[in-house]
Amino acid sequence: MSLTFKVLPKGEYRTVKRKVTFTYATQNGNTVEQGFNAHFKLLPESELNAILNPDDAGKTDDTSASFLLNAMLAKNAHKKLMGEVWTGWDGIMTEGKSGKDVELPFSEEALASLLDDIAVREAVVASYFDALHGRKSKN
Repeated sequence: MSLTFKVLPKGEYRTVKRKVTFTYATQNGNTVEQGFNAHFKLLPESELNAILNPDDAGKTDDTSASFLLNAMLAKNAHKKLMGEVWTGWDGIMTEGKSGKDVELPFSEEALASLLDDIAVREAVVASYFDALHGRKSKN
């Protein structure tokens, strides 16, 4: 077995499309599973550290925290990270002018709304980290 690895020029990233599923609790006590595909760019660890912990960018000693620790501890780290790496989606619907469901176009406004929903945000973050680590999609 051998590894074929392509070194990408700075500023170019591998991209992936991952299935994201999450569960909503309904008013009557039931749960509903929802899902869509998220498109991500996979950043190298050095760039993740710069996004999630800009004060430690460029440090290589043991005092700089890992991006995973920062992602778990920083209040807005997930929103900040997803704002950088979540580049598109398909399968997210919204009500159109005619009253029929239409695909929601990717936009900064729609992204911000989705990131405000805890269930969506945490499912997307989990899917991103699974992609970074080469794990099969759980969703």
